[in-house]
Amino acid sequence: LLVDNGSTRLDAAREVRTKLRHYISENDVSDNDITTPVLSLVLNGDITTMRVILSAVKTERSPVVLLTETGGAAGLLYEYMSAGVDAEGREHFLQQLKARGGPWADEPDVPSLLREIIAHNFVRRADGSEKHLLSFVKLADLEGDDLEGLMREALLCGCRSQQDELMLAVSWGDRDVLSQLLQNEAEWGRAQGEAVIAKRLGKGLALESALNSLDETVVSCLIDFAAEAAYVRPAMLFDRSKIKYDKRSMHAHLWATKAEAVEMEASFTRARDTRALLPADRMSKPSQKWMKILSALVDGYDYHLNVRASKPKDVKPTWTDLMMWAVLIGETSLAHTLWRKSRMPLRAACLASQTCSHLSKDPRNAPDADELAESAAMYEQWALDLLDAMPEDQAHALLVLVRCVAKGEETGAARQPLWGSSAFDSATEDNGKLSVACKELVSHKHAISLAECYFCGDYFGSKARIAEEATWLAIFVQVFLPFLPGTVCEVFPSSWPTKSKRRLARTSRNTRKSGPTLSEAEGEKSTIGEDEEPEDWAVRFKARKEFLQQVADHESDTKDALEDVAHDLRSGRVLYFYAIPKVKFLIHQIFYLCYILLLPYILVTQSAPSEVEWALPDSIMRLETVYWAWSAALFIGELEQLYSLIPADNGYGGCGSRLREGVDLYLSDAWNVGDLAANTLIALTVALRLAATDDTAAQTWARATYAIVIVLQWLRLLQSLRISKSVGVLSIVLGRMITKDIFPFFILFLIVSPAFGLALCVLDPSALRGEPDQLEPTQATVFRYLDSSFWQPWFALTAGFDMDGYIEAPKGIVAIEWLMPLLALLYELFAIVVVLNLLIAAMGATFAELDEKAKVEWQYERVQLIREYKDQKMFPAPLNVLHLLWRLLAALFRFILGRPPPVAHQHGFQMQVSQAEELFLQAQELEALKQCALKHESNKHESEIQSRIEGRIEQMMRLVESKFEKLANANRAALLSPSPRPFVPPRRHRVSPELPPDLVGAASVASLNGAAVNMRVQL
Repeated sequence: LLVDNGSTRLDAAREVRTKLRHYISENDVSDNDITTPVLSLVLNGDITTMRVILSAVKTERSPVVLLTETGGAAGLLYEYMSAGVDAEGREHFLQQLKARGGPWADEPDVPSLLREIIAHNFVRRADGSEKHLLSFVKLADLEGDDLEGLMREALLCGCRSQQDELMLAVSWGDRDVLSQLLQNEAEWGRAQGEAVIAKRLGKGLALESALNSLDETVVSCLIDFAAEAAYVRPAMLFDRSKIKYDKRSMHAHLWATKAEAVEMEASFTRARDTRALLPADRMSKPSQKWMKILSALVDGYDYHLNVRASKPKDVKPTWTDLMMWAVLIGETSLAHTLWRKSRMPLRAACLASQTCSHLSKDPRNAPDADELAESAAMYEQWALDLLDAMPEDQAHALLVLVRCVAKGEETGAARQPLWGSSAFDSATEDNGKLSVACKELVSHKHAISLAECYFCGDYFGSKARIAEEATWLAIFVQVFLPFLPGTVCEVFPSSWPTKSKRRLARTSRNTRKSGPTLSEAEGEKSTIGEDEEPEDWAVRFKARKEFLQQVADHESDTKDALEDVAHDLRSGRVLYFYAIPKVKFLIHQIFYLCYILLLPYILVTQSAPSEVEWALPDSIMRLETVYWAWSAALFIGELEQLYSLIPADNGYGGCGSRLREGVDLYLSDAWNVGDLAANTLIALTVALRLAATDDTAAQTWARATYAIVIVLQWLRLLQSLRISKSVGVLSIVLGRMITKDIFPFFILFLIVSPAFGLALCVLDPSALRGEPDQLEPTQATVFRYLDSSFWQPWFALTAGFDMDGYIEAPKGIVAIEWLMPLLALLYELFAIVVVLNLLIAAMGATFAELDEKAKVEWQYERVQLIREYKDQKMFPAPLNVLHLLWRLLAALFRFILGRPPPVAHQHGFQMQVSQAEELFLQAQELEALKQCALKHESNKHESEIQSRIEGRIEQMMRLVESKFEKLANANRAALLSPSPRPFVPPRRHRVSPELPPDLVGAASVASLNGAAVNMRVQL
């Protein structure tokens, strides 16, 4: 930087440089919340350099690195320092310097400068530590990057506080330096002193800086040294410049711009001393837009954040919040690092997968759809790996667990769910919006066994269950033998309380061995907020404390086993047998089979035509009214199902929007659309039967609609048969073939067949004539009667053409007798031979492709079926009408008497347990997370090794190819040479210096003209 301010003084430029340096250091021009350090590097130097060094250590308190071998001021200071540690030795050196003569002896200020520089060599920080500002370096002693390391150490010495050191190391991204600075701080422990809080706040600020720079290595290091998510300001992370995908789909208007970030930063305390950075200043009223972003883009976060916001304390970010931020900006490696710290890793992995799947289906993200789909599959695989690391009973509990928090600060306050559903509920729900099904997770072995437990009635809150080995025949017989309970199909109590007690007993034994005693646990004060994500040791400690308080209760429960058996006999479990989902499913199918058989029985046996051939009888049949009433009961059941799909009022949107969302969700199921079509046709038939009994045409249409209804109702059985794996997989593959292969073929068929049909009609005038004694337009005849030439191509796929008619009819007509059969033959070759065989081949390829995927789809639809029969279908039609009337009367009596409504039935796959067992399950989930993280690290290491091996092989292949190319060029030049050289016998050459020294294997090639080349290649 050249400076000319008109001054003739020699130190004018140095003054400008000093002012500029001060400005850069004091004003944080890099805008990264890091104080810019100053370092002076001294090579040789004169008396002016001595004054600059004094200014650096005395005024600026900045470090100085001196290269002693360069002589001058650097060498003089080193000699003065080496003269002795006491004042007498150094004074003796000054006397020798003056006696020695030279340029330094002529400078009267040298002794005072040396004394003052050494006097200010030490700097004491606010935390009490001392640092040396002068560093002497000998170039001969340095190796590799030692000079860079020494300069970094000097820069750290010049920092004014440990917080500045930490932030500077974060900006460098140096894990080794961070480890040195944060040693002995791997756990913040239970201390709550001012110094500890200052360190926690400082590490939170450093973590925020590392996250903003997207440095996964530094973030991982800070996490290892107990940096906490609660001290990160998420408003500073949701920067609009970090949006990777389409801004409209990401709600970019909620993300902070650069100016907004600067304004928010100014609202926080900017104290340099971390002791002045109090929690109230650090977390005081930050921008809450980040909460709106997560609520708008992540399924279930609106409910989750509303519960956290209802707490008296401010909402502090969690590791799961930060992970969702990393997912939204597309940083998968950073998301994995943050996921390893999540206190709810199973749910976090599911949410990340659902978020990426939702974004990939947005048309605005079409360019990034493949990347988002891959990320969704990767996040779902994390959840699968986590389940693999758990035993079955623990996986079952974590899949359906809904974590709760206390509503108030007082002891014993009621607890409310922190999430609106369990992880398994969220994975099985697909509402077409934020919630996208995680079908791979649903098809995991633990999820499959969990669904089977629910199907047999073995779930949290169930009154009765049956064995998973119970056959359909045994259940069918037992349904009709209520007066002989348990004779064919045994009924048991739910095993979930037993599993809970077994986990409690196992934890009690482990706690007695390794945990604190009850008195020790009562003596400790835990400061863990239930909506926060504490450290691993805190979860384990609090879980021990809660479980120790329940040990005595558990032991007393085991003593009353005989009383429990007597209670089971008096509990009326036989009646609850009919509430088991598997039993309800069978009962519903029995009633539905009777229902769909009723209409064919009526039409075949009681509606035989008498006088009018095709119309139904004029009078309404008695069984027909029974069928109508049964259909109305089924329609009421569909309305109840629609009502159950309407989301609850959560403060977002009005009644109309929630109703529209429920209708959309209902119509997203193809089976519901089929039910709606069947009910509509039945209503139309009832109107025709009642309003136009004397109208023959209307009664004929009524018979036709009845026929379509029969087809739709019998096809509905396919969904029920999907409870079986063999039938379910085949039906799913069939559905995919219809949409993927048959539908495109049908579109092609709709274009080709009318073309040939119309051409044949034009060539066959007889098709334009109507039937004898019928007055009708000739143009309608072509399309009305199926035996016309227009419809021949449509049926030729199965029956073929009537070629004799096409050959005999136009004989003698030269223009047509060849063209008409030729068109029919051409259509058969194109449609039957080519297109139909292509369809068969495509269907075969689809079957091979979807065979494995269909198993996943089948398991997902089976879980949906189990949920439906667990929560929605209580009584089969028409008994559901009696149940509905009973509920309406009970609600009326409660309204009259002013009684509160009963506790709602827990829908879906959910479980709410005591805080003790919840903490235990969380601790076990964290242990599984550690195993999962180790597995991922091992896989990453193996992948890196494989990548290096492949890179080495590719490098060697390129080297071998270049050598062979050179050899071929040399041979070609020798063959084309006009004056060939005399033949030289082959001789061994040394290895080419271009090849690496560790190459093994050898190959020798000699040219025709004697040019010999020896080459060694790695195999």
